[in-house]
Amino acid sequence: RVTADVSAYEDLKVSELMYHPADVTDDEAAMGFEESDFEYLELWNSGATAIDLTQLRFTKGIDFDLKTLANTRIAAGERLILARNAQAFAWRYGEEIAVAGSWGTDQLSNGGERLKLSLGGGAPVIDFSYKDGDPWPTSADGEGRALEFAGEGDPNDAGQWQPSVPGGSPGKASELVVKEQLTW
Repeated sequence: RVTADVSAYEDLKVSELMYHPADVTDDEAAMGFEESDFEYLELWNSGATAIDLTQLRFTKGIDFDLKTLANTRIAAGERLILARNAQAFAWRYGEEIAVAGSWGTDQLSNGGERLKLSLGGGAPVIDFSYKDGDPWPTSADGEGRALEFAGEGDPNDAGQWQPSVPGGSPGKASELVVKEQLTW
């Protein structure tokens, strides 16, 4: 039996997760968008070398194969956005933020769930569960803030996450200086 080598992906992080976006505005509703269309997640290469994404697939939370991306490498320090609906993302968050791919009909659970990015036959590269209640940052639950990974520790630990600024900060580093500035 061959074991997949996940060590090449240790610098890859889910750095931001908009799982329960703010309600749609009247203009967004007129465009035919619904709340879940504004979900996104951000992958970040925190390392010093590029990472090849061709063998990776989200297998829990959303179903998305990263080999379908136009650019299947993520450079050192680069952030990559995956959105449920690229058109809705551009409408709300701005067209200047590139969306690398869209996962389509799957929705992130507003109540929390497991997210797993797998290598090959299922070896976990990123595998954690987020929640929508205490001790997790509750302002990320429908109040227009995303969850931002604030540490280098275990992403299953609520203490490693903080709420983003209103509207999130997709495609860039956290805009929060100190996570204690916001009430959770």
